[in-house]
Amino acid sequence: YMDFVKKEILLPLGMKDTGLYVPKSKVNRVATLYSTGEANGFGLTPDADVVQARGLGELPNLHMPGGGLFSTLEDYSRFMNMLLNKGMFQGKRILKEETVNIMVKENQLDGKDVTDIHRDVEVYGSNPYYKGMGWNLAGWVMIDKEKAFGAEFSEVGEWGWSGIGGTWFALSEVPSKQGGNLHRVGILFMSQVGPDKGLPWQPQFRFLAMRAVRNLLDQA
Repeated sequence: YMDFVKKEILLPLGMKDTGLYVPKSKVNRVATLYSTGEANGFGLTPDADVVQARGLGELPNLHMPGGGLFSTLEDYSRFMNMLLNKGMFQGKRILKEETVNIMVKENQLDGKDVTDIHRDVEVYGSNPYYKGMGWNLAGWVMIDKEKAFGAEFSEVGEWGWSGIGGTWFALSEVPSKQGGNLHRVGILFMSQVGPDKGLPWQPQFRFLAMRAVRNLLDQA
């Protein structure tokens, strides 16, 4: 699995600091993860300690296709840029355009949102920040902006994913006030707070970022 990902995705995108583990020479660059909820403010939790320990200095035994990669802001931006451009990156075709379209637009919940389907799962069912969100083949996708938190300036079809280390990204196509061409917008947010359970400042950041984008487009 990882050999394929490295050959077909990471190397073509120049993601030199992304992988299943952090080499010993780079361990000092790994950010400390924090958890909220303690009386004295931020503090490391046992879960966060596990996240930090796994894959530091040596390759883990379990290779998870659904998660477990270490990365950087620069590398993640390259991956996000490729998806924004329908599989293209700096003139190179990484994924077929039809593959990206299937990944991001296929709703797997028949019009129901995540909280309707996963009522018994704490991270999704009881989390208000997943209202108005469905699943696609790449993560969550906005299906009802009236229900979605912080989505006043967003568009139906906005999609993204979050990571256990507090990473969060959203991609969208935004029309200008006058109509016409769609503008492709990417938001990448790394908070160093984990394990991630749909933190409130992620959709709040979406609201602020998308409002700023709308203001710029309205002035253009």
